Amino acid sequence: MNLLVIPYSTLFIFLVSSLMSLLSALLSRRVIDVAALRALSEKRKELMRLMKEAKSQKSEKARQKALAKLKRKQLALQRIQMAIMAQQMKVWLILLVFFWLIFMFLNNMYRGVIVAHSPIPIPFFGYELNFLGWYIVCSFWTGTLIMRLAGIYME
Repeated sequence: MNLLVIPYSTLFIFLVSSLMSLLSALLSRRVIDVAALRALSEKRKELMRLMKEAKSQKSEKARQKALAKLKRKQLALQRIQMAIMAQQMKVWLILLVFFWLIFMFLNNMYRGVIVAHSPIPIPFFGYELNFLGWYIVCSFWTGTLIMRLAGIYME
């Protein structure tokens, strides 16, 4: 089996992308407080709803009072969001070196090789995808799917 020939190259890069997304999701589940992430998402939705209601009040005085109260809530929400972002940054830093090494190895292996054909043109790549193009397409699909299945995806 020659990993430089389609369909083996196509499937191999898809598998690598899936495994890297899975590794990222597993590490994220270990490091990130998923319950806090979900709670933050719900609080943000509620705050946006309350802001919309406050802005639609007819009385200027009532609108200003409601918006001032919501500003305090928004500051508290931003502090929580910063803490979660710090957790996400830890995951990113841990995976950065590993991903970079794998990516550089595969990029050298597939330099100048068409690894996939697309039935529709992919922006910046066209119909024939090299390693980078196919990896990006695969990682968007697999990353989003795996993060959603792991319950980490934040809306």
